[in-house]
Amino acid sequence: MKLDSLLKKDGLFSAGDAEKIWLKYCGFLDLPLDDFMVIQKALLMDQIEMASNSELGRKMMQGRKPASMEEFCRTVPFTTYSDYEPYLSQKRDDAMPAKPVIWAHTSGRTGVFKWAPYTAARVGRLADDTLAAFILSAANRKGEVHLWDGVKVVLNLPPAPYITGIMAGFSAQRISYRAIPPLEEAADMEFQERIKFGFKMALQTGADFAASIAVVLAKVGESFGQLGRTAKFSWTTLHPMAMLRLLPAVIKSKLARRPMLPRDRYQYLSRPDSPLLGRGTAGCLCGDGNWLYCHAGLGQEGYVLRPLFQFLRVYSGGGMAQVPGG
Repeated sequence: MKLDSLLKKDGLFSAGDAEKIWLKYCGFLDLPLDDFMVIQKALLMDQIEMASNSELGRKMMQGRKPASMEEFCRTVPFTTYSDYEPYLSQKRDDAMPAKPVIWAHTSGRTGVFKWAPYTAARVGRLADDTLAAFILSAANRKGEVHLWDGVKVVLNLPPAPYITGIMAGFSAQRISYRAIPPLEEAADMEFQERIKFGFKMALQTGADFAASIAVVLAKVGESFGQLGRTAKFSWTTLHPMAMLRLLPAVIKSKLARRPMLPRDRYQYLSRPDSPLLGRGTAGCLCGDGNWLYCHAGLGQEGYVLRPLFQFLRVYSGGGMAQVPGG
């Protein structure tokens, strides 16, 4: 199976149909609780059916095949990564409920990579959820879409098999965005080299979105503030297009009597409630084996859970509860 053509392009982006794009990618924001639970229950039963025929699934469900969500929550215990580790660390395709098309791993901050399998269906959902994050990051109101074919996206992300790299690669199969730096070139660069190259390239080409780890994004913001203030920087070394793009930002920062910030330069990073980045800071929560659990809601406090990627249970410390409802 060719991974570079696994997913189909979404023609809605080239057609510019904002209403349908919003409904498809961000419609979950308006789901009533009852509809959310209908989707969750159906998803769980599909997963049980698939898992019951696999070695890993039979072990986790202790040989049972629950016939309902209630039976599943009553009889199947909570697990941790260590319960799956013997299968996942060895990337046991044969033990999985469905054959993975790719394996992803976490950042390895604990000193050990945690691996997770991604099937074709899960990769498709990952790409769709990622595009939803981009749409929400640039929207001020419901139905507003600024994500189209050809948008320029700065990728301050580790490459595959990090999950962030897989996210970037498969999203490009849904929509023809322009990656900064290009995905093919970035794959052969060290992470720090890629960040610096992307920063310089974005000054020349402009950028509509930025996908980044928070700490890297903060460093980029600091770099903007240092432009013209250190010996390492010289306006004479800049590409003419970079100089042209930076001049309005310089003027804005001078009038405000502060260092230059990314929000001074980029249109979609310009909401006054964030001093560094403004609009464009769309948070997502993720965990081992699952990229996007939920998104920051549009004009709402907290996060909105996504119903389609995984069945959700919450461990409360002394018992269990489903999300949402019992």
